[in-house]
Amino acid sequence: MPRDPSVYDDIARLLDLSISGGVLRLCSYEEYRRHVEARHGAGIPEPAPTAEPSQPQSQPMPAYMAGSYLTLSRAWSIHRATGWLIAGAMTFRPAHDGLWTMDYIERLPGGELKVGGPVHRLGRCLYALLTNSEQEIMLSTTYTLPTAPAPILSGVMSGVSLHDPEMRPAACRIIAIRAPTETEGLPECTGYVEAADGAIADCLAAVGLARSLADKMAPGVLAFATGSGDEGLIHAPSSSVNSLIGLMLAEAA
Repeated sequence: MPRDPSVYDDIARLLDLSISGGVLRLCSYEEYRRHVEARHGAGIPEPAPTAEPSQPQSQPMPAYMAGSYLTLSRAWSIHRATGWLIAGAMTFRPAHDGLWTMDYIERLPGGELKVGGPVHRLGRCLYALLTNSEQEIMLSTTYTLPTAPAPILSGVMSGVSLHDPEMRPAACRIIAIRAPTETEGLPECTGYVEAADGAIADCLAAVGLARSLADKMAPGVLAFATGSGDEGLIHAPSSSVNSLIGLMLAEAA
């Protein structure tokens, strides 16, 4: 609404209306239409429908993000809450029209958890809402966009604990380590993993990392996945995985 109400006096005079600017300022669009059509005839546009708030457009995803990753995060179940991690299999792939999708699998004692959904990039962050309507599951993940060649992603995952009578909302850090492209059967490696260096190293080696590299990386992976998880606010700084990225890049060189 204009700050100066004299604008409505000008409109009323311009359209030769039989009402004052003060009345015009307070009337609805429908009333305005009736006044104008009474003076000039029909033809004034119908009110436009209220536009839905537009969603921010996803920025282009770097091609180097495509691939399969082994993920490790803290177990949410009250039956495995202490001393256990969850290993998952995550795949990034381009879909169509510049869109990307993420698939995520966990092999649990009660069966496979499979979710998927579109990935949106905004600035240095990747957002994905992963769902499975048949299993009534939804997970939300936020990762920091890594630099090429994306050996590791780090971020936060949230959802509800399935093996829990209260179905508690939960959140935790999650780390994703790129698996060699020739590795097959990545979902076979998923499920509960003991939160110990040796078990994590076994998991990393099972997806194709050299054993010597897996042994070096395991302590850092464990520290990231289990650190600062009980303080109400969960941080996942990408700087926490820089040393692990350095190990992988050095091995590749």
